[in-house]
Amino acid sequence: MSNQNGNRTLLVTDSGCDLSAEWLDAHGVTLVPLAVTFGMETFTDRKDIDNPRFFERMAKADKPPSTSQPSPGAFAAVFDQALADGRNVLCLAMSARMSGTHSSAVSGTAMSKANVKVQDTEAMSALLADQVMSAAAVLEAGGTRDQAAAEAERVMRHQELLFTVPNLDALRAGGRIGPAAAMLGGLLQIRPILTMKDGEVAVQSRVRTSAKARDAIIQRLKEQVEVKGKKARVFVATANDDALMAEFEERVKPFADGEVTTLQIGPVIAAHTGTGTGGVSYHID
Repeated sequence: MSNQNGNRTLLVTDSGCDLSAEWLDAHGVTLVPLAVTFGMETFTDRKDIDNPRFFERMAKADKPPSTSQPSPGAFAAVFDQALADGRNVLCLAMSARMSGTHSSAVSGTAMSKANVKVQDTEAMSALLADQVMSAAAVLEAGGTRDQAAAEAERVMRHQELLFTVPNLDALRAGGRIGPAAAMLGGLLQIRPILTMKDGEVAVQSRVRTSAKARDAIIQRLKEQVEVKGKKARVFVATANDDALMAEFEERVKPFADGEVTTLQIGPVIAAHTGTGTGGVSYHID
C-alpha cells in the first residue's frame, strides 16, 4: 500500500532501521543510508553494499567495521525533494544516544526550507521498524503528521527489545557498551541479555548459555503478555542466522497478536553486534 495520506507527509528514516527495501518502497518511506567502513574502504549501506556482501566481508575482517552517520546534506536533499513535491516531512531517526544520525537530520533541516519534524525514536533495528510501521499506518489511514509522530512516540513508550550477541567485543569497540559489561560477558560463559534503555544498550539480565538466553527472552515475552492480559505485536530480528530466526519466530507465535514481523539485521547494526545476533522486540497496546 502506498503512502497516500491526506496532508502529503513524507516519512523518512535511516538505515539503522532494518525494514526491507521492498517494504519501504511499498509504503512510500524514504531511507537515508549510513556508511560502513572496512579498513580504508567505505561503502554506502544498501547502495554500495548489501547484507550478503557485508557479512562475507565481516567474516574475513581482522576487526569490526565502523559506521558513520549520513551528512546533513544527505538529509537536506531528501527534505528539499519533499518540498518540491508539496509535502512536509516526518523523520524518525535512530537513537540520538547511539548515533550522530539524529543530529545530522536536525542539521539538515537548517539547510532546507521544507517543513520537517525530526523525532528521536530512542530506537534501532526492530524497535525503529515498529515505530516506522506504526507511523506509516496512521498516515495511510489519512492521519496527520502530528498524529503519526504521536503514534510513534506512544509505541516507543511501550516497547521492549531483548537480544543476544555472539560476544560483546564489537559493542565495546564501538563504544556502545561499557568495558566492564563486555568483560563480564567473557567470563564463565555468561551470556548477557541486552536491551535498550533510554536510547542506549544496557544489560537486562545474565544467564549461563546461549540456549538459556533464548529461553529467558521467550519467558519474558510470555510473562508480559500474561501480565497485560493481551497479546503483543512481535518482531524477530537476526543477523545472518536463519536457524535462529526460525527458532525465535516459532517460539513467539503463541504470544503474538497477528503475524510476526521478521527482519534481517543489516550492516549498520550488525557492525556493532556481530553475525549471529538475534532478538525479539514487542509492544503491547
